[in-house]
Amino acid sequence: MRSRMYRMNNSSKKIFIGLTAVSAAGILAGGIALGSCSHSCDGISCRSAVGLSKEENLKARNTRFSKENPSEAVKLNVFVESSASMDGYVNGNTRFKTLLHRLIGQLTADVMADEDSISLNYVNSKILNHNVSVKEFTGDLSAAAFRNAGGDRGNSNIIDVVEQAVRSTDKGTISMLLTDCVYSPQSGDDIDKALQKQQTDMLNVLKRKFKKGDETFGVLLYRMSSDFNGVYYTKTNQPIQYQGERPYFVWIFGDESLLASVYSSTASIMAEQNADCLVGIPGYKYLPYKTEGSDHPYHYMNAKANSESAFTFTFVADMNYLPLPESYILNPSNYTCGKHTKIKKIERYKPKQGKKQDTSYNYKYTVSVSGGRNAEVTPMTVEIAMKSMTRTQPEWITTYDDPKGTDFTRGQTTFGLKSLADGVCDFYSKYPDYVTFKIKIN
Repeated sequence: MRSRMYRMNNSSKKIFIGLTAVSAAGILAGGIALGSCSHSCDGISCRSAVGLSKEENLKARNTRFSKENPSEAVKLNVFVESSASMDGYVNGNTRFKTLLHRLIGQLTADVMADEDSISLNYVNSKILNHNVSVKEFTGDLSAAAFRNAGGDRGNSNIIDVVEQAVRSTDKGTISMLLTDCVYSPQSGDDIDKALQKQQTDMLNVLKRKFKKGDETFGVLLYRMSSDFNGVYYTKTNQPIQYQGERPYFVWIFGDESLLASVYSSTASIMAEQNADCLVGIPGYKYLPYKTEGSDHPYHYMNAKANSESAFTFTFVADMNYLPLPESYILNPSNYTCGKHTKIKKIERYKPKQGKKQDTSYNYKYTVSVSGGRNAEVTPMTVEIAMKSMTRTQPEWITTYDDPKGTDFTRGQTTFGLKSLADGVCDFYSKYPDYVTFKIKIN
């Protein structure tokens, strides 16, 4: 099994970190005493606070978590939309074609358990499988190849294209869909209302996926850019001949732990392309972590506040299972804390040499809990939640969206983009946090 890569760019479900301290004799001179369950805590009775069974130690829990959240995929599906509006991206030796080849190669090398388990497809009104090599598939991309493959290329219902990719994503599978996300439906009396319906349809696509039991299913939506020489279609299918830069979008579907591997594997490519990304995942009940300098992995005993009437502690966590850039993880504004809690610092964790058990943890959190001077801290549960970016839609979605379907804006906008992203955000809004750290102080 290939080891999980560290990311350098890198819900109501919770991580429970039991942090309990022993009360001294009430009020201390110049400090605060923190209450505890017992001076004689054996490190077993407090495990239930962190979601562990009394028989399961830290190493066993982390091993089980790793098995339940694999970093390698058993299959890779590749879908390239072959509707007429996509012809301009494959006209000549475009960056679209080059990037597709690179992405397939990167994912095959880093994420796939079996390099031969790849399915290559065009998709429009139906999935059109190509039993060829990756080199042939990417090298032969052209408008003529799209036409010869068949399917309905004239009226693309983008939500149907997306749902075909989602339905094809079984447990352990990664699906990658490249599309312009342009909504060009059949002629109708009220296209604008149909576009509003598309937001609901996107929401329901994800609802149906979860209803089938895929409760770790996640979505990455990247905004990319390529040279383009072809036709852009307005909402009424009016053609606009255009040559220049055009955005396109890469959807990646799969279990959230696999998406983390995808994010890590492709980070350098996406950085080169100045790609934007929307991350929709349900989050975790648990991530590997441990407190530092504590009597037990989750338990401080005889903890006392300093002269500033605050108790400061640190914990380290393995954030490799989250498909997020490092800038997002390190930014304290992306977390919510309790009233008396403050994140003092988030930094890359550098394990001490010779301590193999520390190598999976890659971020360190320094947290302080305040209290009244010369007074005992009231027992509390501190909550530190990492907010999901789907709480508020990223600005880039609006920047590249054409809300009217007639505003081409020098080729940089796409009619229908925002309704799709809104549907993703609507669904994952019930998972407002990627992860929540709970720290008990009694």
